[in-house]
Amino acid sequence: MTISVIPIERCFGVESEDIVPSFDFLEIEDPTFRLLRMQCRGDVLAHPEMGVRNGSELHADKCREALKLARAHRADIFLTPEYAIPLPLIDELIRTTELQPHPNKLWCLCCEGVPWEIFEEKINEWSDRAYVGKKALEEAYRKNFAGFLLYLFQSKQGDKLCIVPQLKLQPMREDIFVCEGDGLSRGKHVVLFGDQKPNQLVSIICADAFHPDLKDSSKFFPGGNERKLIILHPQMNLAPRNGELASLRNNLFSQEWGNSTIYITANWAAGSAIFPEQMPGAKHVVQTPWSSIYRRFHNYGGDEWAEKLRSVRNENIKHGLGFAFEDYKKYKVWFAHKNEHLQLLVVRKPYGGGPAIVKPSGTVQASKLYLPTERNDGWEASTLHFQTALPDELAQEATGEFAFPVHASVEERDKFFGLCLGHLEKGELVLSGSEQCSRISYHIDDACEPGRVRQADRVANLIRILKSERTLPTQLRKLQGGYQFMLAKETPFNLIPKSGNEKGGALVSYVERESEMIKTAEGIWREIPYGRQLLGDSICVFARKATGEITHYPQVSEEFTSPDRVENRTDFSHGGVSIEQPFD
Repeated sequence: MTISVIPIERCFGVESEDIVPSFDFLEIEDPTFRLLRMQCRGDVLAHPEMGVRNGSELHADKCREALKLARAHRADIFLTPEYAIPLPLIDELIRTTELQPHPNKLWCLCCEGVPWEIFEEKINEWSDRAYVGKKALEEAYRKNFAGFLLYLFQSKQGDKLCIVPQLKLQPMREDIFVCEGDGLSRGKHVVLFGDQKPNQLVSIICADAFHPDLKDSSKFFPGGNERKLIILHPQMNLAPRNGELASLRNNLFSQEWGNSTIYITANWAAGSAIFPEQMPGAKHVVQTPWSSIYRRFHNYGGDEWAEKLRSVRNENIKHGLGFAFEDYKKYKVWFAHKNEHLQLLVVRKPYGGGPAIVKPSGTVQASKLYLPTERNDGWEASTLHFQTALPDELAQEATGEFAFPVHASVEERDKFFGLCLGHLEKGELVLSGSEQCSRISYHIDDACEPGRVRQADRVANLIRILKSERTLPTQLRKLQGGYQFMLAKETPFNLIPKSGNEKGGALVSYVERESEMIKTAEGIWREIPYGRQLLGDSICVFARKATGEITHYPQVSEEFTSPDRVENRTDFSHGGVSIEQPFD
C-alpha cells in the first residue's frame, strides 16, 4: 500500500479553517515545548480478532490521572505508548473537560486494539459530541481489528473537542501469526501538523518505521527539502533497537534533513508482558524500553559535546533521563529509565526563531518525574535513579586502595572508567552502531548490560595487575609509598600515591589485545590537550599477551624519564557526517 502524508486541515474537509487551531509547539513565540511522556507498565492480551488490550482497572486509573497531569502542566504534547489508552477512557474524556487538553495543545493517545466494527461505531458516536476528522481512515485495508492513535485538541473556536484518528500502517513481524500479522487493519495516511508553519509534526506507530514507503525517511521531506520536523514514534516493542525498526531514524540522521529533526519514542516499561491468547502459556516481556529523544548535535569548530552537555546531563539524570552519543552520525540520545514513570520534558523546537548561534546547550531538559502511587492507581512526584551497583567481578576487586569507583558519582565514574579503559570520558558515553552503550557507571537495560559487564571485567583485570607488584613497569615504581585509585582534579591521572600528591600520579589503562596498546596510548595523547607534555612518562597501557603474560606500553627505560620514541600514527580523518552547524 502506497503511503501518503496529508495535512491535518484536510482531515476535516471544507470547514477545516474554522476547526484546526494554531498549536503552540509549531510556532516560534516560545523556542521550547513541553512534552509529557508516559512509560506505563502492564500485562496485555493479544488476539488476531480483538487486537492488543489491557483490561486492568488500575491501568485505566493511571491513564486517567496522567491525562489530568498533562492538563495541569499545560503540556504542549502528551504522548503515550502504543495500545496504552483504554477505549472507555476516550468516551469519558469527551464528556470531561478536566481530562482534555488546553487550547493550542495536542494529545497523542495510542488506544487499545478494538474490532473494526466497534471502531467504526465509536467514530460515529464521537462525531455527535466532537469534530472528528476522518480523512486518514479513507482507503483503509480492513481486517479484524484497528490499531490506532488519536490526536485530540480543542477547536479553533473553542466550541468542541477535535479528534483525528490515524491507523497503524504496518503489522509487526510475527514468527507465528498471533495478532497483528493476521488481524491488523491498516491505513495508508500519515497526518501532518504545521504544513505551512515554522515547525511540523508527524507520528508513526511502532512497525510503521520499517514500512517500505517510510523507512528511507524521504516521504517526510518531499523534493528533498528540509523541514523542521518533530517525529513521534509510540510503540509496544520488545526490541526497540532492532535494525529494521531503527532504519527510518538511521536514514534520517544520515541525511542533511536530520539536522532539524527531533525523533521521540515512547515504549512500555520494563516488565510489561504480552500474552498471545492463541498460545496458552506463552509470554513476551519488555526488558529494554529505550524510550528516547534523538537529536543531531551541532558545534562550530570542534567535537566538544562531552563538555558542552555536562551540566544538562547531570541535571537530567536526577529525573531518570540518561545520555548517550552516536559518534558517526553525530546525534544525541536522551534515554529514559527503564522502569514505569511519567516524565515532563522541556524540548527546544527544531526551529525556535532567532539566530541559530544563540541556541542553548540544553535542548532536552527533564523537569519533573512521576512514579506510580503505592496503590498503583495514580502518580506522585518523585525521583528515579539509575542502578549504580557495579558488576560483581569489578565490585569484588574494587576494595581498599582501589575502592574509589564504588562511591564515586556518575560523572566521576564516567571520567575514571574512561581513563581505565583508554577511551576517556567520551568513550564511556558513545553508542555502538546498534544503539547499545557499554557504559560502566550505571545499568541502562538488559540489552546494554553484557557490554557493561565486559568493560567492567577489563577494569577488574587492571586492578589485579596493579595488585601484583612482581612486574610493575618503571613508570609506576616511581610512585613511592604505594598508590591508590583516584580521579585527580588537576591532572589526567587515575592512580596517585597514597600521600595524595596528584602531580606524582599516573594514568593507567587496560586493553584486551597487545596490538591495541600503541593505538590507545596515541589516542590518549591526542585527545588530552598537550597530552604528551602533560603526561610525560606517567602513562601505562596494559594488555595480556596470547600466552597470558602481562605486557605494557610505553616501555620506559630505567635511566630515562621519557617514553621510548614511537612513530606518530595519528589519523586526523574522523569520518562521519560533515557537520558545519552551530552548537545545538
